[in-house]
Amino acid sequence: TAGTIVQTMLNQKSRVTVIGFGGVNAPGTGQSAVDVVCQPTIAGGQANLDYLSGCVGKLHRRSEQEGDDTDYAAALNEAMSFLSPGSTATPASPPGAHKVILMMTDGAVDVHRDLKQYGTDWQLGEQTAINQQMSAAKAAGVQLWPLGFGTDVGTNVTQAQARAYLNKIGRAS
Repeated sequence: TAGTIVQTMLNQKSRVTVIGFGGVNAPGTGQSAVDVVCQPTIAGGQANLDYLSGCVGKLHRRSEQEGDDTDYAAALNEAMSFLSPGSTATPASPPGAHKVILMMTDGAVDVHRDLKQYGTDWQLGEQTAINQQMSAAKAAGVQLWPLGFGTDVGTNVTQAQARAYLNKIGRAS
């Protein structure tokens, strides 16, 4: 889906950064919840589209060794590092650009093994962190468009609950 989007649906003046995410399910092992697979790139020109097509191919379902939980707060934090008013990412967004995070996920929030980051009440810790990122996004005029894929949404979560949550955070932006 990400490959189709970068090849067919972007304005040529769009600045695109692609970030893969999972979670830290083994704190202290060097796992990272996020992985920038495409550096900021203006979508215009064949060379840039070729670059985006190639780096999007690095997105993959993470293994447990890579950190396969689902940390929305970390993903949003990384995206905001490129979109916040103080960002020094280059190239800069074109003047008047709409700022959008298209968050594609195959699962519900699940960081139950990352007690170092989110504490023993990981649901509260993660929700607090998500709320902070959503507030920062709203203040910066960044829209969040969440998109869920698949039927395996996570532990102790139904598809309906996951869909309702994605709709809730999408409406909040």
